Amino acid sequence: MEEQGIRDSVTGVYSRLYFEEQLELEVLRGIRRGVAFSILLVEIDGFEAFGARHGDSAIEGLLLHIAEIARDRLRGADRLFRFGDHGFVAILPETPRANAAIPAEGIREAVSQADPSELVPEAPNARVTATVTVVGFPDDGEDVTTLMGKLLQRSSSS
Repeated sequence: MEEQGIRDSVTGVYSRLYFEEQLELEVLRGIRRGVAFSILLVEIDGFEAFGARHGDSAIEGLLLHIAEIARDRLRGADRLFRFGDHGFVAILPETPRANAAIPAEGIREAVSQADPSELVPEAPNARVTATVTVVGFPDDGEDVTTLMGKLLQRSSSS
């Protein structure tokens, strides 16, 4: 896959298409080696309203800062991907779901405590929060479809 197809053009993190490929490989690795891994879904709360109020430039700045916050709280082996318009997803290899709660909470807390003027200079009074959802292989499923179904189901109920 070409580099431009691997990276998101706004944030520089890996793309959704690349996530799908990597998740498939991680599931196969988990089955073959019998090791757990986790997936985090980071969604920016109120993203559509934020975009309508502050515009595209502020949205891009917000996405860049959230990606930076997430990368700072993940290990070198973890991979961060863009997921839809208002979120990110991360694969945490060899990390059981219970252990993934630590970086998940770290990301959520760092976003909520970030100085709005640094997070989004175009909207210095904006309050930004994120919801982070976690699923794990094999606890929540042993195939891509089941894992993604659980991830999206849990995120919509939170």
